[in-house]
Amino acid sequence: MGSMKIAVWGHPYIEFPEGKDSQKEVNSAFSRMAEVGITMYFAFVAVGERLLFKSTLIPKSGKDMLSKLVEAGKTAGVEVHPIIGFGDVSPLYGLFPERVYKVKFKGEPPEWAERAVFKNWLCPSWRENRELTVKVVEELLENYDVDGIHLDYIRYPNARPVSAQYPCVCDACKAQRLEWLGREEIEEEDLKNQGVVYKELSWRNRCVRETVERVKNLTEKRGLKLTMAARAYYLTSAVIEGQDWVSWCKDGLIDIVSPMSYTTQFEVFRNLLEEHLMLLKGCVPLFEGIGRRSSAGVLTPEGMMRQINLAKEKGLPGVTIFHFNALTDRDFELLKNL
Repeated sequence: MGSMKIAVWGHPYIEFPEGKDSQKEVNSAFSRMAEVGITMYFAFVAVGERLLFKSTLIPKSGKDMLSKLVEAGKTAGVEVHPIIGFGDVSPLYGLFPERVYKVKFKGEPPEWAERAVFKNWLCPSWRENRELTVKVVEELLENYDVDGIHLDYIRYPNARPVSAQYPCVCDACKAQRLEWLGREEIEEEDLKNQGVVYKELSWRNRCVRETVERVKNLTEKRGLKLTMAARAYYLTSAVIEGQDWVSWCKDGLIDIVSPMSYTTQFEVFRNLLEEHLMLLKGCVPLFEGIGRRSSAGVLTPEGMMRQINLAKEKGLPGVTIFHFNALTDRDFELLKNL
């Protein structure tokens, strides 16, 4: 294995389903990771109603899968970073319907508005949502010997089709607008006013950044890493959604960033990678995100390696693969010879 490091996003509830989740089986999977040079496992420990760690703060039942992941990671030498954020990876998903991102439609709501992930997306404008998210991180760090925290969905809902066109009308968002707009809701005509857009996006970025700063304070005190999955399209998605990850990296809040550049088109991947290098200018380790199997399609093992090799040629210290369960024997064989 050369200097290129490999991280993976992982879904423990898929990789280790009921009946195949013994410590021995988890150890075996992590041993295989280590054999092919995978050094970090970013674990989805809360997805929708699933909760895979113990908590006194969250009134949900679930199994403590995280303790097995941590033990396996220590044995194999693979870092384990549990994932925390808003959206459907929030441990608070579904618990506070009055504090979710809300929109108002003229006429029939579009199809996306009925999706569970959107209907349960906790709005970062609520101080209570931000504070409880930070408290959950603190509890995780107290209860588990993890190597870091991984931020994902640390933002408002997708710019398209949601937050760019439909500003939130939850009580927290309406209250903050009274201070600078003089009324609670942004109308369609207001979105043509650059000043209004600036104030709205500034508020979003301030709320999300506050959460990141407080989580960073917790990890830094313990000498742990704060890593994150970032939106690949910086100006057209991330900034609009309150996720100014480039500024966070430049300000020392993030230790490793993985923009999710999922695509089956090599030139699209190249363009995104080059843009991210330009934006960061080496301020933090860039582990470009590669979608082996994602909503953007399915790469062949060779297609995945082509993207990894480009990242290596560009001098990146590593990549992050989405996701561990998508990797086949052929993938492992190629990764081992990287």
